Amino acid sequence: MSRRPLLGVVHPTTGEITTCPQCQQREDVIVQLEKENRLHKAKITKLERDIEVDARKDPLWDEAECLHTWWRLACWYPKTQFAADDFYLAKPHLKRAGLVGCLEAVCGAAYDPWVSVQKNGREKRHNGWKKLWEDKPTMESFAERAPGKEGSGEWKLWLLNQIESRFK
Repeated sequence: MSRRPLLGVVHPTTGEITTCPQCQQREDVIVQLEKENRLHKAKITKLERDIEVDARKDPLWDEAECLHTWWRLACWYPKTQFAADDFYLAKPHLKRAGLVGCLEAVCGAAYDPWVSVQKNGREKRHNGWKKLWEDKPTMESFAERAPGKEGSGEWKLWLLNQIESRFK
């Protein structure tokens, strides 16, 4: 199937117009590459679906989804949806620190996020999901920002009050 007209060659004695052999060969290569491209796109889509299914089967999925909901409400990202990508960002931290340790980091992100001032004067809060689970030191830094003394449970009460205040 040709996508565009090919160059023609005029036979010197008969005057017949024939297609350029090199052009036809190039067009055939382009058509073949387009077919391969469509096949690769289909494979990628299938693999992405498999990743989502595998993530949902993981025993930590429910904890990560719960953690995402707490973060979404505490830091006020109300329209953010939880997906496999989000799960894989938080999973190593859930394994290492547990749900309570991760909730403390979420509390720190809501209580004391890094704030920058943009050129237009608006403040931008840097407490997004990707930032929170960027690496171990970042997560621990957010956990240290949680209100109250270290080892006390004051941050838990603050987190509950923060979320509750969003709905008043």
